[in-house]
Amino acid sequence: MTNFLIILATMFFLAIMLLAAAFSIMREYKRKMDLAWDKLDKLLVYRRDVVPYLLENSRIDDGRWKALKDKRIELLKNNISRSERLDLEVQLGNAIEALIAIAREHDEISSNTNFLEAKKDIMVEIDEALKAYEEAEKEYNDKKEKFPYSVAASARQRAHLRSREVPLG
Repeated sequence: MTNFLIILATMFFLAIMLLAAAFSIMREYKRKMDLAWDKLDKLLVYRRDVVPYLLENSRIDDGRWKALKDKRIELLKNNISRSERLDLEVQLGNAIEALIAIAREHDEISSNTNFLEAKKDIMVEIDEALKAYEEAEKEYNDKKEKFPYSVAASARQRAHLRSREVPLG
């Protein structure tokens, strides 16, 4: 009987250690994903802040500028999810690329150094940061699907949801 209790206690201890290791590993993957998002977020905010300068420098009458302004206003809302935000950012990026393509055809704009400064390498940096974020997110999500990480992720999600509950009464 004593041997059985020792074995049972050892198995319980090993299970706790395994879960603790899984929590730690999942936290590291989550941290890596959050760091990639923070870098991407900073670049996207920078690009969003540059849009008014692009619009100011390109005094071309085109209906796409209103769409560009609308996307920017929509992005300034703080209560949208990451996936919605990324979709809007892609649409904004496409609108900016259209602006740049049109502006290249106008000599007075394409020779303007402010315009050239505003568009300089931001698209390449955003593409790289987006790829890094998507890769980190994929690693995190892949890890969440495997045992014992799935148990740790599930427990963490339940704890997170419990912490956000509002008591009634």
